Amino acid sequence: MPRIISGRAKGLQLKSLKGEHTRPSADRTKEALFSIIQERIPASYCLDLFAGSGQIGLEALSRGAAQVVFCEQNSQAFRVLQANLALTSFEDQARLYRKDARTLVSQLCRLGEKFDFIYLDPPWSQAESLLSALAPHLPLILADQGLLVLEQDRKQSIHLPVIEGLTQSKACHYGRAMLLFYKLT
Repeated sequence: MPRIISGRAKGLQLKSLKGEHTRPSADRTKEALFSIIQERIPASYCLDLFAGSGQIGLEALSRGAAQVVFCEQNSQAFRVLQANLALTSFEDQARLYRKDARTLVSQLCRLGEKFDFIYLDPPWSQAESLLSALAPHLPLILADQGLLVLEQDRKQSIHLPVIEGLTQSKACHYGRAMLLFYKLT
């Protein structure tokens, strides 16, 4: 059961979707991620793509992010995300989109939106094709000193696309998950 680790909503148990449609990030992975990026979060503008239950974006809000844009296409997961937002009382600091991540990222590019922190946790089985489609747009929505983090299955041999304009700065393994950190070139 996912939970908020730190901040205003610390200890709150979040709802999660039953079944195989989503795969919540493990607490260990989430703790490590926020340990690394904690200085970046206060007053930041964040994007949680493939949000699932919303636990990464909600953790960012609990730790002081100004706003999080959540994107989740699956209707059942979207309802869980809405319930978790109500549970945490962060609705005023969130924008929810129930649409395909490629469509939303393209829309955000057209609007000229920039994010200090972007978290991508696509379905691991579709990660390669989704990242290829998103790659041209990601540098355009990342703020100058922003950070993009991709969670992927470290056992899966994914051929990550070269993301023109982004440089991988770090990679960390936590159980089955691998976090890849990217900055603007």
